[in-house]
Amino acid sequence: MNAIQNGTTTTINVAKNLNLADQTDSTYTETHIKNTCNIVIQSDNPEEKRTIDFSGYSFDMNTQNSVTFKDLNIYARSYWGLVYNAGGYTVDNVNFTGSQLIYTKPSINSTLAFKNTITANSVSFYVGPLDGKTRATQQNGEQQILQFEGGTHQIIFDENSNVTLTTEDANALEIDGGTTTLDVKEG
Repeated sequence: MNAIQNGTTTTINVAKNLNLADQTDSTYTETHIKNTCNIVIQSDNPEEKRTIDFSGYSFDMNTQNSVTFKDLNIYARSYWGLVYNAGGYTVDNVNFTGSQLIYTKPSINSTLAFKNTITANSVSFYVGPLDGKTRATQQNGEQQILQFEGGTHQIIFDENSNVTLTTEDANALEIDGGTTTLDVKEG
């Protein structure tokens, strides 16, 4: 948490599974990123996907900086997404289970790139993979995976990517005004 919120390093190598519910276990805990920079959060060993249970933590970037999630299994309860209001997102070889993966407000123009294999499921609850506790998500399964609340956005499906977005009772992509373009590359 400190590396995301206060850190000056741009790459966070996750060397073990992390359960942020050990800090605070609620459906929503907003945390502002004080030292904004481009951030990469990735497994230290691409052959072994690490698991992060963000529980209700949602990190507010609120700049045009970017965040990359790579080679991870991610769980989260907040409908504000993991890092919201970022100018760029790269989701690369990630499995996501929770409320919502990405959310931006109209003041931020974002580019989202999907690379390799991505599976994202919006669910009403999940069983924490690290402690076995059942965690309800915000909106009880009625949450989309991606939400852009105005602004200008681009979603890129990179070459040979395999992206699966599912919800229990909502749309996978919600565009609440503004302009969003989709770029689907070969394969």
